[in-house]
Amino acid sequence: MGAPRLLLLISALLWGALALMGWGGIQSIAAQHAPGYPNAGQIRYYVLIPLAASGLSFALLGATWFGRFVGALSAAGLLLILLIFPYLLPYTGGV
Repeated sequence: MGAPRLLLLISALLWGALALMGWGGIQSIAAQHAPGYPNAGQIRYYVLIPLAASGLSFALLGATWFGRFVGALSAAGLLLILLIFPYLLPYTGGV
């Protein structure tokens, strides 16, 4: 397994884990039956964004099997991993 494939696999697994944790968090918020929660913004941020990033990583991982643009795919995998850190900054919601 080459470096681009490994980077994209790690990225897909990390973003997938964030999507699963986000889904668990949304389910626990929904179980509290608080009015207005979870809202669409929370669902988008905690579930849909990580799911899209994980799907993109898996799609790019599939593209590595064609052997073209390996350098660009490696850079995309690294970028997707690095984007996790700014994504996690507001993840906890503050106080």
